[in-house]
Amino acid sequence: MACLPDYLEDTENDLTTLSRQLFHEMLQELQSSQQRIKDLDVRLTHISQQNEDTLRLESIPGIGPIGASALTVALGDSNDFQNGRHFASYLGLVPGEHSSGGKVRLLGITKRGDGYLRGLLIHGARSVVYRVINLPDEQCNSLQRWLKGLITRSGVNKAVVALANKNARVAWALVNQKTEYTPM
Repeated sequence: MACLPDYLEDTENDLTTLSRQLFHEMLQELQSSQQRIKDLDVRLTHISQQNEDTLRLESIPGIGPIGASALTVALGDSNDFQNGRHFASYLGLVPGEHSSGGKVRLLGITKRGDGYLRGLLIHGARSVVYRVINLPDEQCNSLQRWLKGLITRSGVNKAVVALANKNARVAWALVNQKTEYTPM
């Protein structure tokens, strides 16, 4: 994008006048959208600093201001859910089950519930997992060692969903018990 304004101002290139005008309008829209996103991020950060639950949730690895705000809204007073497992199930972060004749078959995640929040948790967990992959073992805390073992046993994608599930459960516990996050 840095060279696009120069390219648009260069009258020697092959762009038609109409194309030049349209690209210039699109560039202005893009810059306006980027500025609006920055402004909204600042507002969201300011709002999240005023809510104790949101501040607690931001301390969980993989959860930022947007995810913490969305979790705060979804959890409410957290009494709608009996425990963290029910909250994770509500978000669709638990395996589906198809059992017959005493034979238990676990499927992939159910994908029921709030898809937006589930996506935020999964993307946040993915960023944590990818940071942990290249971390030397001697620098890992117990959560990171658990993740590395899970990646080895089950693969990256299952580890990501498992961490998202764990983060949802931890989020429920922090909001329900009004406690601070302490890493494992």
